[in-house]
This record gives sequence, C-alpha cells and structure tokens, in this order.
Amino acid sequence: MIFILTTKLENGYKSTCPLFPEWSLTYSGTDWNEFEKYANEEFIRLVQKQKQSGKKIDELPTEAFKIKHIVTYYDAFCKKIDDILLAVSWREVAGNYLHKTPKWLYEHLNGIDDEKNIVEFTEEEKQELKHALTDLAKRINAAADKI
Repeated sequence: MIFILTTKLENGYKSTCPLFPEWSLTYSGTDWNEFEKYANEEFIRLVQKQKQSGKKIDELPTEAFKIKHIVTYYDAFCKKIDDILLAVSWREVAGNYLHKTPKWLYEHLNGIDDEKNIVEFTEEEKQELKHALTDLAKRINAAADKI
C-alpha cells in the first residue's frame, strides 16, 4: 500500500508521496472529498506515467494506494515552532537534551525518514522536547536578566 501524506493548509491541502518524492500536489479548495478525488486522479496519472516510462514500481495496480488524511508531523511540529525554528540550534537540542542525532530529530520533525518511512515522536519524546525548549527559554530569560 502506498500512503500519500497530506498536510492541511489554512486554505487547502498539500500532499506528498514518500514512494515518489518528486510528486507533490497542492490543492486550494478546502473540501476534503473534492481534494481526495483530485489527488486520486493525479496519482493514477503518476503511476501510469511511471509504468509507461518502464520504471518498475513493484507491479502495483493503480488502486494500491490510499490517501492518508493526516496532518504530517512537519505541519504539527514545525509550524508550532516556526517562530523559533531558525533561532534554536536543533543539533544541540538533539544531542544535549534528547541524546539523539540531529538527523533523527530532523526526520521526526518532518515525519519521514531517509527511507521514506513515516516516523513519529513517542509521548515520552514529546515530553523530552517540551522540557528542552522550556529549559532553553529559562536559560535565555536568565541571560537577558543579567544584561
């Protein structure tokens, strides 16, 4: 089964397919059913184009995919931290607070790893990330108070 990850935008949807990273779809309507129909048609065209070009895609029938109506973790996490995204050293957060590699953290923030698998934070990891950001905020406030 192929999953299409859908991010709900303010005024529409944006979709990507981990199996075909070059494919993405932006839809400006807000009706989920209309979007799903549109995405189905576009994805069937993509699969047919891949088959016609001779690329082997595991002999999948065009119906062997499903649109997964989720908000991707990029949307869920990166939008929540958008105003601090460039101000924080995520490398330091990954290593010093989460005891993970920066690559691991970026994959979890984006919701997809290098092998196009869906990855997500556990509840414990979410709490560790929250603790890290809270600790950094306290340290920044303490530094500002010293000025």
